[in-house]
Amino acid sequence: MNSFVNIVTKLLKEKNITKNQMLKDLNLSRNSFVDWNKRGTIPSAKVVSAIAEYLETTVSTLLGYPEDEEKLESFPMKLAYQITVHCTSIFEVAKYLNVSDDTVMNWIKGIDTSYGDYYNQLSDFFEILPRYWTSPGMLSPGIEPNTDEYLLILLYREYKNTGKLDGSTYGSLDHYFPGLKIYDINHLRQNLDDQEWLSLIHRLPEKKQIEFKAKMEGFLECYEESVAADESLQRTGTTNSVK
Repeated sequence: MNSFVNIVTKLLKEKNITKNQMLKDLNLSRNSFVDWNKRGTIPSAKVVSAIAEYLETTVSTLLGYPEDEEKLESFPMKLAYQITVHCTSIFEVAKYLNVSDDTVMNWIKGIDTSYGDYYNQLSDFFEILPRYWTSPGMLSPGIEPNTDEYLLILLYREYKNTGKLDGSTYGSLDHYFPGLKIYDINHLRQNLDDQEWLSLIHRLPEKKQIEFKAKMEGFLECYEESVAADESLQRTGTTNSVK
């Protein structure tokens, strides 16, 4: 099964729609899936666009292209991505360039490389730099960053991949944003948890709050005594078995 058929089949299953139902609704041949799979092909721009709309997804998704712009490594991926984020269509791009719909579709499929003659026009249409199309990992709109801006982008990518802000390689946030107060995410999360607890407690009537406080203090006292006893047993190498 080719990847296009595999993805469409998976999406249909998620939506509890049969292949035959989709083919009937879109007025496609009952042998479409067999033909696509047997030939290892992707259908025309008209059919792919219709399927994407029917399944409430994008052409990029149907072709298995990454949704993260940083992972786009080729022109076909970048073109499919730009069509998606600009909420435009293959047909509108084709009309602007004065080429056929299937020519644009073949660019997206990666089976036609004549797109090199249209970099400037595509850049005007999507309002991005021409070199965006040939630079893997370059983010749109493709504004040329200075050194600090580029290092900040790398710092962000590292944080996105590792979850850590290590200023030793690309510089610290203090360098790029002097005077900015940076809060530890775990500290913020703890504060939010504290606020949630306080909110729950304050929903109780005042008398019940006092009762709850007394019970909590008693529980904590018992818990601390239990922890202290366990630590004492661990230090002596004995166990606290319950018979």
